[in-house]
Amino acid sequence: MWDTKYRPLRFCDTVGQDTLVAVLKSRIRARTAFDRSYLFFGGSGTGKTTLARILARAMLCEQLDTTSLEPCNVCDACQSILTETSQVYVERDAASQSTVDSMRSLIEDLPFSVFGAPKRIYCLDEAHRLSSAAQDIILKPIEEKRLTAILCTTEPENIKGTIRSRCEEYGVRPATSEQIVDRLCWILQQEGVSYDRNAVMLVVDRCGYHIRTAITRLETISLSGAITVDSVSDSLDLGSTSKYLQIVKFIKTPSEYLKVLEDLLCKHTAEEVAGGLSDAALVAFRVGKGFNHKLSAAETMLAKEVYDQHGVLCLQISQTLVTLRRPSRSLLEITLLLLGERLSGTLSELPALVPSVPSTAVAVSSDLASKKEADLKKPEVPKKQDPDKPDPFQLTELDKHVLSNLKPATSKIKLMTREQLSFNKSEEDRDLDILTPDQWRIEFERSFLRYVNKP
Repeated sequence: MWDTKYRPLRFCDTVGQDTLVAVLKSRIRARTAFDRSYLFFGGSGTGKTTLARILARAMLCEQLDTTSLEPCNVCDACQSILTETSQVYVERDAASQSTVDSMRSLIEDLPFSVFGAPKRIYCLDEAHRLSSAAQDIILKPIEEKRLTAILCTTEPENIKGTIRSRCEEYGVRPATSEQIVDRLCWILQQEGVSYDRNAVMLVVDRCGYHIRTAITRLETISLSGAITVDSVSDSLDLGSTSKYLQIVKFIKTPSEYLKVLEDLLCKHTAEEVAGGLSDAALVAFRVGKGFNHKLSAAETMLAKEVYDQHGVLCLQISQTLVTLRRPSRSLLEITLLLLGERLSGTLSELPALVPSVPSTAVAVSSDLASKKEADLKKPEVPKKQDPDKPDPFQLTELDKHVLSNLKPATSKIKLMTREQLSFNKSEEDRDLDILTPDQWRIEFERSFLRYVNKP
């Protein structure tokens, strides 16, 4: 795994964190690193936990370089952290160990002194996942400086203000695209993989400048050979953006885009294609207005052509396609054809693809009400009752309770007993004893309607 193999082990190996590294080194040089706790916040994959580990090794290193202030990574203290056997440095995943008991078990070890350090160093990854009570437990030790806490989080606003005020806060910012590309090219050189720098740039753009994700994607693509623009486009399906833009561009002439549309529908669902087309129209509008975007040079040029042809109507195309709910292939094609006719001026407005009809629930309830009225007008035929058998329409106490909570119109209808309800209900719903009164009333009415509607 390249992401773990090439994880930075020294401050100089980190990408795009020069200012933060300089501040941390100043703490180490002044020998005041143990006097404070630290809060590293930033986006996912920016290097928060990596910096916390490097800082801890530099604080505990037995052979620290006094000039560069870099940990040696070979002494016993550094090796114990790298092998996760250190008694001084403890790292916990707060996402999975966020309970009070987990934090209390950490605090219980504080009275015991440790060898080789003035106090313990606790690193809590995903610290925002700590419960409120768990944060209260670690607050007092941090305030009394009985430990050095390094909190790593993507949501610093979820850390209590009383803890944040006692920590030095450092924002771990994302590296620039050029810095990430340089790092990825170095990794590819170490692995002996031939690459095209433009292809590496495509991977970085696709991964949203998330360096760990970019390393993982590159490792996957490298399994098929050299890193080229074609291999990256095939692996990450980057050609779809150009295809979506082509369809939007030639939406007035179906013969120009139907083949491209069929190719997309072979790889994606109709709903995904509709979303891609909506995004393409919106991106074309953004490019035409000069807004920020993440497209290649060729895609940017194509997006400008789309905007030059449709202008502000790109927004109407995007809005129409984004409102389609789970469209079929036929519905998507019909929508595109109607949009083409509308943009060509043949249609003054788009026809309603889904007719406006009354709600199904309202229609059904109206039919049921009509049936109930008809049943009420039918004369009741008295039935002979066997004296040896209980009356099946004898109301139980629960039935009487339900009757008192029914609406007046419903209370005129002859009610059913629990036995008859169980007979008409499905097997999985037979356990009526666990129903609440409200649930019982609902099931009572449903079963009655099934009973009166039997042929």
